[in-house]
Amino acid sequence: MSIEIRPLKPGLAQTFIDYMSGDMFAHSPNWSGCFCRFYHTDFDMDTWIARAPEMNKTDSLTAIQAGDMKGYLAFDGDKCVGWCNANTLSTYKRMKSLWPENEDPDQLGATLCFVIHPDYRGKGLARKMLNAAVEGFKSAGMKGVLAFPVKSETEPMKNYRGTLNMYLELGYKDLSLVDGTRVFRLDF
Repeated sequence: MSIEIRPLKPGLAQTFIDYMSGDMFAHSPNWSGCFCRFYHTDFDMDTWIARAPEMNKTDSLTAIQAGDMKGYLAFDGDKCVGWCNANTLSTYKRMKSLWPENEDPDQLGATLCFVIHPDYRGKGLARKMLNAAVEGFKSAGMKGVLAFPVKSETEPMKNYRGTLNMYLELGYKDLSLVDGTRVFRLDF
């Protein structure tokens, strides 16, 4: 398996849409219409639930083409096999209650969603994408990067934010538990 990690660029917008439209969410169909927009929004849950998947798809395409939605895609040859949502913390409006006080959220990166093709799960792909994201944030001059992993033994699909170990292995510090969400940080 020869995996290549590529940053999401406007030229890969349709690849992203095609990947997120595939069978990645057979285990959790209610996520299939998200197109990784949930954390970029701040409207109430009723509005989110009522939102048509086509709106999320259109918003993703528009944001990618404008350079506002960022992350990393994993490829095995020409086949897209993974996605990591990685951007400045300020773009994740829904996570605002977890932003560090007295710090510029434009100077911190964050990783949120890892969507791995079922045939590639458990093979270290999320770790490779996380490494690429960390290096990307360093290169961009960020002060550090945050992560918000959820550990679930009984419902592995809830581990979509990455596993605790993959962050700890890179040197992230477990800062706190805020409103039931674990906050990890890696400073540069």
